[in-house]
Amino acid sequence: MTDILAEGSIRYAYLLAILRRGIDAPIAYVSSEPKPRRRYVPPGFEDNTGSHFLCSFTPSGHMNYGVSDDWGDEARFEARALEMARTLI
Repeated sequence: MTDILAEGSIRYAYLLAILRRGIDAPIAYVSSEPKPRRRYVPPGFEDNTGSHFLCSFTPSGHMNYGVSDDWGDEARFEARALEMARTLI
């Protein structure tokens, strides 16, 4: 769930692979993606909505479930990702 080496520009704090018995590859993923920080933010345009996006990857595509500091906490991410795994399979 940690120590993730990503090839693209998106970084992952945590990644839960969802497996199905009898299938060799994961059928879906739930991810915690750190929100990129902008170098310069003009006064009045600060974004204090949270630090990490909660996302899923399924055969249907990528889905973003919003941003929160909770998704940067391993225990909170794990609890939510396991709940989501039940509905994604």
